[in-house]
Parts: sequence; structure tokens; C-alpha cells
Amino acid sequence: MSQGNAWSPTTGTVSGLNITNNYNAALSALISMNSGASAPANDISAVAVLGQQWLDTSASPLNKTKLYDSTSWLITGVIDQTNHVWTPVVGGGTATLASAATTDLGSVMPAFLTISGTTTITSFGSTAAIGQLKFLKFSGALTLTHNATSLILPGSVNITTVAGDKCAVVQISAGNWEMLSYTRADGTIGNGSVSAVTLTASAVGLNAPINCSIAASVATNNLTVTVNGANGAALSGSNPLISTFRSATIGSGVPVTRTVISSPTFTVNATNTMGGVNGQPMRLRVVLIDNAGTVLVGLINCLGNPTGNIQIFPLSETTLNSTGAGTGGGNNAGVIQTSVASLSGLAIREIGFLEWSTALTTAGTYANVPNEIQLAGPGYKRAGDSVQTNTAVINSTSTTSLATFSAFANQNISITLTSAANVVRVDATGIADDSTGSVIRTQLSRGTTAATNMIGNISGDSNNGTVAMYAYDFPATLSAVTYAVQGKTTAGILTYTTSGNPAVMSVQEISA
Repeated sequence: MSQGNAWSPTTGTVSGLNITNNYNAALSALISMNSGASAPANDISAVAVLGQQWLDTSASPLNKTKLYDSTSWLITGVIDQTNHVWTPVVGGGTATLASAATTDLGSVMPAFLTISGTTTITSFGSTAAIGQLKFLKFSGALTLTHNATSLILPGSVNITTVAGDKCAVVQISAGNWEMLSYTRADGTIGNGSVSAVTLTASAVGLNAPINCSIAASVATNNLTVTVNGANGAALSGSNPLISTFRSATIGSGVPVTRTVISSPTFTVNATNTMGGVNGQPMRLRVVLIDNAGTVLVGLINCLGNPTGNIQIFPLSETTLNSTGAGTGGGNNAGVIQTSVASLSGLAIREIGFLEWSTALTTAGTYANVPNEIQLAGPGYKRAGDSVQTNTAVINSTSTTSLATFSAFANQNISITLTSAANVVRVDATGIADDSTGSVIRTQLSRGTTAATNMIGNISGDSNNGTVAMYAYDFPATLSAVTYAVQGKTTAGILTYTTSGNPAVMSVQEISA
């Protein structure tokens, strides 16, 4: 212990020897850093003073070097007498620093800093000491911009942070910083160019988004759709969705990868029918929209006028798309609706659909949630895809003269749809012959009644005419549906096939 008084008496008579001894004790305390098992109080004030040093030997041979800050003794390092090592304290203290283009890390002294805000960072400033380390934690999403001289990032690429990401940086020369490591909030190590997120994106190409689910709810006749993680929980930095999109530059074949850390949502307001029809089943397809890096969720009804002139609208991920003029849905089929109005030139990804196979009584009144929610994946059918086909060959069929339409014997075929929201295409090809040359008429029918949206007639004065018909139908049922070829003539025996030229009929279910 060497904590002699660091002062000499200023009153009374003091011998030269006493003064010498006082000076020696003070010098011994000085050169030994006031070593001892208890804190020194050897100033003339009899208490420790700001800046005073102390070598704490209470845990010898691991002796701590300390510095007094007017209130507390701060540990500055440890002397290991056994292994002859002095280990300084690296860092110390915590603080929050707001993000800015130049986020000056040297402007605050603590070593561990929480960087708040979302402003893009291009520099860490120049006021820190050369070689000084800083440990950073980000509280939100922002971009760190790589610079080969002033802000050197792993992989030489920019980093988009998420809340909870951490890194270590060092100032290698005035105003020039290098990042030593980067750890994602989910525990992966990397800067985005070599992280699991990017490796996953590079592996999947344009396959289905990763970590994705769809939720739908209704309230006061409004429909709300939300995209969450595969576990059903909200998206976050530790539960992100990863989706690739085609480039917004139509001439580029390089995909764009987006990491979504906040669940996108979209509400269709009541009275907006989305092209649905009263009392009819409806399907709304769900898409992700890349709006310049912000991922939105959108809805579209790809089946137009199901009870009239049926139209199936394409939904293409290979082209750039536009959205409707509203922010709460619309009344037309074939239009992508989302929470931002009138977007254009944007890439999309179809991720699934919502289906009301039990019809909505009033289109635009979302009184019940969808009967089915389906994610896109293996076997998923997009709008216009064939679901199933049933074909029959009729070798011989005939009937007597028919003044009104009636089905040819055996010239019918049935199909049971997989979804009441799908469309049926009916095709029939054969030779109609009445044996007398009288006028022949043919048509397609569902059951015994021709539907106005699937009529296909042919007439002529030949006794041997080729008939090729096709039509689309929206039966809106999961029960078996039978389609037939009907015919009529004024005289003679009517046939719909001849030897060597069999009639063929097929029905195809098409995803809408």
C-alpha cells in the first residue's frame, strides 16, 4: 500500500527530515497510483478529488486501475500480475444518437450507441479518435451507404437495417470508417450481401415469396386483407417476408429482392363490389406490389361479367402493372386495387386468393369472411389456367325430325367443378346431317336449356354440314353439371355424326 499524504504541513515547525519524508510518501503514492485495498483519501481535503488515480489491490493479483470522476471510481483496466498483462476497458457508456446524413459518432463519448430514426447515413463524421471503436444498434430501418474510402461496408454494398441490427465500426483515418462486423436482429451474421436473407433470395429466383401468409377479416361490411409471416404473426425484423419481383426496368432481367418487416394491409370499403355480382360466388386474387421498395398488398377480381359476356382478365408478373384510382377498392373486375391510388409501371407477385364459394348475397357487402384462403404454390391455378377436362367421342347418334331444339341422343357430357367460382368452356365438333337437305340448326346447352352466354348456332341448306361450336359458362355450383348438343330440322332423320367422322365433345374447367 502506498497512499501517503500528497501534501505538506503549512503551519508550525517542521524539520527538514519530516518534510523529506512527507515528499517521499507523496511521491510514492504518485508513482504507485495510490495503490491499496481501499480508496485513497490523501488529498489535503481528506477526500478523493477529480482525476485522482487508484490501483485497487483488493482482488490481487488482478489489480484494477481506476479514475475518480468526482462521484465514482471508474475502472480503466486490470493488471494481471500472474500473467503480466494489462487489459484496458474497451468502450464504456451508452447513448442514443439520431441518424443523419453525417451521423457523427465522435460527438458523444459512450462506446455503445443506439442509432435512432430512418435517415440514410453516408458518413460517421470525423471527430472520433483515430482507431476508436464504436458499437452501434439500430432502432429502425435506414440505409447505410457504402463508400470505398469513407464508409467501408462488408461486401462493398449498401445495408438496409432493421430494428435490432448491431455492428462494430472503427475510424481508420480522419473521417474514414470501416465496419468490422454486422449482426442481424434475427441472429444471422452478414451485411445483406452474404446474409441468409440474400442467399435465400439468390436461390429462389422468382419463386413464391418466403415466410408468407394471408389473413382476411370483415367489420361493418368492410373487407380487410393482411399479409403476415408463415406463422400467422405480424411481420417484423425477426419475422420478415422475403419476395422477389421483376425489375421495374422492362428491359432488365435482374430480379429485385424486397425484405418486408411490417405487415402490409388493405381494406375494401363496403359498397365497392370489386366486379362481383349479387348472389354469385367470387374470387379475389391477392398480389404484392413493389412500389419503389415499399411493398403493398392488392386485390383483383379476374372474372368479368360472369352472368353475361364472360371475360377472364390476365394477371401477369412478367409485365408492369397499374392500380385503380381509389384507395378503398372499386367496382370493376380486371383492376388491381390497393391502398395507394393510380400507381403505374409496377412489378407484382401473385401470392394467393380469397374465395366466396357461398355467394355474397349483395356484392360489395362483405358480411362474411371468405370460405377459402389459398396461398400460391405447387399446383396453384392462375386466372385462365385449365383445371380439368372431360372429353367424349360419340360414334353414332340419331333422332327423328325435330321442330324444336332437343339434345341428340348420347351427345352430352358432365363435369363436377372444383370451385364454384370457376368457368366452364364447352366444345363440340361433328357433322350434322338431316338426310334430306333441309335446314339444320345446332346449339350448346347446360342441361336441357341453352344459356344465352353459350349459344353457338349453325344453319345451312346442305344435307351434310360440319358443326364446330364452343362457349363459356358460369354454372356457380359444385354439383355435377351436364352439357349437351341440341339440334333441330324441318324434315328427315337428323344425325350428328357419320361413319368415320365421330362427333367429339369436351368440357373444361378454367380457373377464374
